[in-house]
Amino acid sequence: MKKMNHFLQLVLPYINSGQQPDVDAMAREAGVDPREAREVLESAMERFSYLKTKDFKIK
Repeated sequence: MKKMNHFLQLVLPYINSGQQPDVDAMAREAGVDPREAREVLESAMERFSYLKTKDFKIK
């Protein structure tokens, strides 16, 4: 889990700035399997997209 969190810390600045991260390179840097990293990132991005379509407010 610690390695995957590190991977997410590496890719989030790219995503937040609208850039496409090099997922394979960042996965290797974080020490996680690139395929698993892609799956986690795709799942997270789908959830973010879902939240954007809803009237989502943090209370």
